[in-house]
Amino acid sequence: MISYHVYVLCSKSGNRFYIGVTEDVVARLGQHNAGASKRTKRHAGTWRVVWTEHAGCLGDARRLETWLKKQKGGVGRRESIRPSW
Repeated sequence: MISYHVYVLCSKSGNRFYIGVTEDVVARLGQHNAGASKRTKRHAGTWRVVWTEHAGCLGDARRLETWLKKQKGGVGRRESIRPSW
């Protein structure tokens, strides 16, 4: 059975956030940092995972992803997930 994860990345260089869904957070982070993703390649090499949540199925993961993206600024209350670097 495939499990899905909703994740939030933060770019250390631009303090930008990215929200996505994946089966493998570690592999996906590597793709973002390698510049393989169109939306995140501008800040390639600077992304850090700041939040993840397991979702039982792809539908649940997509609903959570959509909800997070609809929040103010794209991630809701950023203060609760902002990294401390």
